[in-house]
Amino acid sequence: VMDDRQNFATPQRFPEADRTICCAFSDIEEYISFGPVSSVVIVTRGPEYDQECLRRLIKYNLAYVGMIGSRRKIKLVRDLLLEDGIPAEKLEQVHMPVGLDIGAQTPGEVAVSIAAEILKERRGGSTHSLKDYNPQRSTGETSDLLTSSDREVLHKTLTMAETPAALATIVNTMGSTPRKAGSRMLVYEDGRMVGTIGGGSGEAEVAMAALGVIDTNVPCLKKVAVTAGTANLEGSSLGGIMEVFIEPAGAFNSALNGGGRI
Repeated sequence: VMDDRQNFATPQRFPEADRTICCAFSDIEEYISFGPVSSVVIVTRGPEYDQECLRRLIKYNLAYVGMIGSRRKIKLVRDLLLEDGIPAEKLEQVHMPVGLDIGAQTPGEVAVSIAAEILKERRGGSTHSLKDYNPQRSTGETSDLLTSSDREVLHKTLTMAETPAALATIVNTMGSTPRKAGSRMLVYEDGRMVGTIGGGSGEAEVAMAALGVIDTNVPCLKKVAVTAGTANLEGSSLGGIMEVFIEPAGAFNSALNGGGRI
C-alpha cells in the first residue's frame, strides 16, 4: 500500500499489507520495482495524482494495471495523458473504470469487483469488465430497485426501532456522485453505520449530522459537496452535490406503520 499521507499509509491502518510506503507519487519508482508479475490498482484521491501514477506506470509491462473513477474522470485523465504523448494503445491496456461489472455499490463490493478482475486477467476468464462500454449504464442512471445494502438498512431500521439511530437517505443529486437518490445509510448512537451513501469525508459529514439528529430527535436536510477530496472508491472526483434527508429511525418506522408522520 502506497500513499503520500503519513497518517494514511501506516501498518496500523493496513495490518494485512506486506509493506506500507509513504512517499510522493512522483517517487514511487524509487521504492517499488515493477515488472511482468506486478498488479497495480490506482485509487488516489484526485485526478492529478492518478495522472502522475499512471504516467509513471504505463511504460512497464505489468500483469495488471487499473484505475478507479467515473467515466467522466477517466476521460479527463486519459485526454491529459494523450496530450502528454502517451500512445493510445498503451492507455487501452489500462483497466479504467477498474473492476468487473457486478453492480458494486459499497466500498467492500468495489474491492471484490477489483480483486475479481485481477483474478480474471490472471486466469483468463470471460466476465465483462467495467471498461467495456455498456450503453445501458453510460447515462449514470441507477435502477429503481433497491440494492442489497439498501434493503439491509431498511430491514434494520424496521426491526431495531427501539435502538437510537438515524436514517440518512439521498433525496437528490447533481453532477457526479458515488450514489444516487434513494440510497440509504443507518447511523447508530455509538457511531456504527449500516449501508453507504458513497463513503469518504462526505459520508462522514452526514454521519456526524446524523448523531446530532439522534440527540435532538429533529430531522434535517444536509447538502454535501463531493469533490476530489471527498470522493471515495466510486471515484466521482470531478464534483457533484448530494442532498441527504436525515431523520430519527424511530420516526421513519412509526410513519411506515401508520403511527405518525415524518
